[in-house]
Amino acid sequence: MTDLKKGTAYEYRTRTGNTVSGWMDFRTDDGGAFKAVIYPDSQSADYTGWSKLATKAYELNKDAALFISMGDLVDNGQDEYQWQAWMRSMKGIMDTIPGAVMMGNHEDYSLDWKMAKPDRYLAHFHLPNNGDADYKDHFYSFDWGDVHFTVLDTQLNELKG
Repeated sequence: MTDLKKGTAYEYRTRTGNTVSGWMDFRTDDGGAFKAVIYPDSQSADYTGWSKLATKAYELNKDAALFISMGDLVDNGQDEYQWQAWMRSMKGIMDTIPGAVMMGNHEDYSLDWKMAKPDRYLAHFHLPNNGDADYKDHFYSFDWGDVHFTVLDTQLNELKG
């Protein structure tokens, strides 16, 4: 989404092939004080517990303007089942408030547990295109209120190894 106005409510929906979501609402930053829900590693083979934790944290902080997920979203970055389970666990959160996601080392694991390019992570998130052009979506930054957030990928040296 581009050219959004500060402090404005919007509606959106998504389309994948012939499947269209219902309309969802979100509000852009109004420049004032804000609260964020910050999630640590969620990596798991079973996201049932994670889903309960994430949902409860959001329910207790309904006034949060955004969420931040600190990396290791999944246990194995190339396992699409885990990505779908993580997305389902964030339903009602990520379709309601904006989020910032960052890669952990688990996003860089291949199905045989070797370091690999984080293709699934890169395919699932459309992030601000303001980082290094050679590493699109590995680095980005954004402003919310009077805070400037910078998201870094610390796995590049390990990937080269």
